[in-house]
Amino acid sequence: MDRTPLPGSGCTRSRGLLDLVRAQEQQHASLVAAHDEEIRRLEAELDAQRQTLSEQADELDSRKTRIEHPKLMVEKFRHL
Repeated sequence: MDRTPLPGSGCTRSRGLLDLVRAQEQQHASLVAAHDEEIRRLEAELDAQRQTLSEQADELDSRKTRIEHPKLMVEKFRHL
């Protein structure tokens, strides 16, 4: 294999490749940061949904209790 340097190669060529690698690293870092931000946003949305679901479950339990108490009272009066 011929290892004779090409005209215009050397330091300029290495600098160009280095600049390309750095640009790709910056692009990658930017994409990672965007993905991290999206993950944080989705986690916050999930937490909000969990909170809403918990509140709805509490409300359902409360309604169930309010319904069960009169039912028990009716059954008690029927036995009397």
